[in-house]
Amino acid sequence: MTEKTTVKNAKFETVKVEQLSNLERYGYPAVRFPRDAIVGALAARAKELGIPIHYDYKLVEILSDDATTGVTLRFSNDLEKSASLLIGADGIRSRIRKLAFPDAPDMKYTGQTGIMWSIPSSSLQYPGVKEGEKKDLGAIFMKTAQGVVLFVPDSINGTNIRVGIQRPLKDRDIEEWKALQGDKVAILGALRDVEGGIPEPVSSAIDMAKKDDSELFLWPFYTLSAMGNWVSKAGKGRIVVIGDAAHAFPPTGGQGAGMAIEDAGSLGIVLGEVEKCGGLEAALKAWQTSRKNRVDQVAAYVREIGKGRVAPGASIPGDGTAGKIEPAKPLGDVQDLAWLYGWKVEEDLTSWREKENDRS
Repeated sequence: MTEKTTVKNAKFETVKVEQLSNLERYGYPAVRFPRDAIVGALAARAKELGIPIHYDYKLVEILSDDATTGVTLRFSNDLEKSASLLIGADGIRSRIRKLAFPDAPDMKYTGQTGIMWSIPSSSLQYPGVKEGEKKDLGAIFMKTAQGVVLFVPDSINGTNIRVGIQRPLKDRDIEEWKALQGDKVAILGALRDVEGGIPEPVSSAIDMAKKDDSELFLWPFYTLSAMGNWVSKAGKGRIVVIGDAAHAFPPTGGQGAGMAIEDAGSLGIVLGEVEKCGGLEAALKAWQTSRKNRVDQVAAYVREIGKGRVAPGASIPGDGTAGKIEPAKPLGDVQDLAWLYGWKVEEDLTSWREKENDRS
């Protein structure tokens, strides 16, 4: 459970508090669980519904994309498949985006990579905090001279903490990143670069990583500026990209997976109301308009809170530009995030239909 995020300075003094959840205010508590748990649940549900999942398919070519006949694809195993609609949910390195949207922007590296690992919370020494009080601290972003360090509860009972530190590693291709991921000595070397003048919680966390490097992993921070169209052929095609394939935020804002889930859920709702929207093309237009407005709003939020979370010299989160960040301004003790958690696609669709009816 992680009800809040607290931004601390190097002296462990509170700079800002962000309310991640509140049962009374937002209608639900916060629950943190591994991403593979979501994937597993979705795969299990697909199996229950009789939806096949095919693995080891690599897309080579889009043979056709037509509003009348649909989409035909060719894969590296020489198989061809056709469908009335293709949804590209293949991540920030999307092959579908590159083939169907040749003019779309490419992802950009922010210059920062997160180094993360999990440790027992009992090994951390927080200034002035007793052992029994640690589980009530929620997530902590500690600002240090070496950048921001993240401490997030990694278990419901608070026995484990996931630690994250951003380091200015050079960009690599995907195979080079995989090779570096397996080089624990090199990763520990990047961690040693932050030692010296760091607060006790950070030094104790690094000491634990040295003793057990099995949990160390890398997360390069890339962004993708929102594309002009998420539907192919300027909105008249039958290929749609969602999630990181269409827009990608750095993880400093914690909104990437949430926006991907919203994309998928809202698209499902729209596809179930095609006739109400006036046909598939109109339905996809309504969905794109709604989602782009929403994602633009969330991107602005991610940029703002990211100013206080990224390491020195990083790019501005959310827009992929190379500009240097400015010092974050206080946003008050607690932010009200009802606008973030309470989005309703049905209301946006109704508003879009009313506007379209006024035009006709």
